[in-house]
Amino acid sequence: MTELVSLSLRHAFREFSVSYLVVRDIEEIFRGYGVKPSELDEDELRRLSGARRTLVEQFYKTLDWTSIRDTEVFLDVVSHVLEVQYTHRPEATDAQEKLKEACLKNGFIVNESKVTFPEQGGAKGRVKNLIFASIGEKPEIIFRDSVNNDIQIVKNAQNCLIYDQPTPERGLLWKDMLEWWSNQNGNSTLDRKALEKSLYQRLLRSLTSSVPEQILFKTYMKEMAQNQQEREKLFALIPQVYLHYDPYTLKQRQQENEKKPLARQRMDFLLLFSHKQRVVIEIDGQQHYSSKKQVIIDINGQPQYSEENIANPSLYKDMVVEDRRLKLAGYEVYRFGGYEFLKEEDGKEAVLDFFSALLRKYA
Repeated sequence: MTELVSLSLRHAFREFSVSYLVVRDIEEIFRGYGVKPSELDEDELRRLSGARRTLVEQFYKTLDWTSIRDTEVFLDVVSHVLEVQYTHRPEATDAQEKLKEACLKNGFIVNESKVTFPEQGGAKGRVKNLIFASIGEKPEIIFRDSVNNDIQIVKNAQNCLIYDQPTPERGLLWKDMLEWWSNQNGNSTLDRKALEKSLYQRLLRSLTSSVPEQILFKTYMKEMAQNQQEREKLFALIPQVYLHYDPYTLKQRQQENEKKPLARQRMDFLLLFSHKQRVVIEIDGQQHYSSKKQVIIDINGQPQYSEENIANPSLYKDMVVEDRRLKLAGYEVYRFGGYEFLKEEDGKEAVLDFFSALLRKYA
């Protein structure tokens, strides 16, 4: 993957730190933004001179320069030193301007002392009304306040969940879901372990019709966070999320000879890394690209159907059209083929490889 911070910018910040910061400053600034130093090997230490230069490189070693999140942390560190006024060292002002120039050359935006990514694409608007984990008939929804986009489920509310809390800018974490779940009916008396088990099992119930989806969800929840500390930082993997909502079913539309409802009303899984960074994960079974097809009329005038699923270009077309629409709306879409889960261990390996790379990129 491409590194997001150039070697020249890293060098410029390191040398600024050597010239204008003391060891304690470097420690406090990096640690203040949640970065801990890593050990350098002998070869790395041999190439460096001085305690400050070495310390900066130790913090650098902790950062993943291909990660958006780690890069944002580094930019916060840079912004911190640009904001400080070094009144006892007048020449520091010129050095700060040169550091800003290095940031601009790297493609970042510099607004006075604040350094940020250029405006990213991503999805527009803020996340609201997550309707997910459906286990039965479609819920009937009304607008309680259409001006504020406040909704209310008036029928089949027991068949789905609604996360109606403000989504933090840092994205939606598993711990946020647990806090919300603890306020749902009957959950307030549960301890942390029981609460996690309860929410996990409820989400899993929405995946009973798909073994591949169960494998993906279980693998993510069990392998990507193996202890309490890791679960505190784990992004919530939300199953069966309504993307579009049509109050009528496909059968009702067909009975009325009406236009087909919006494609892909539900997403298999959704991850929210921020309001803008939304990742959709789909698992494609045979129903995504094939169907039972009438092939002949027998001598009695009766249709005969093939026993095997046959490729259906129309279904595939619907899928890729919706993918394009989602991507243009700012969502990232990743697909697994159901065949990847034919053997459970192969499916788990594919899931782990994917999420390891995805979380390095975003988390």
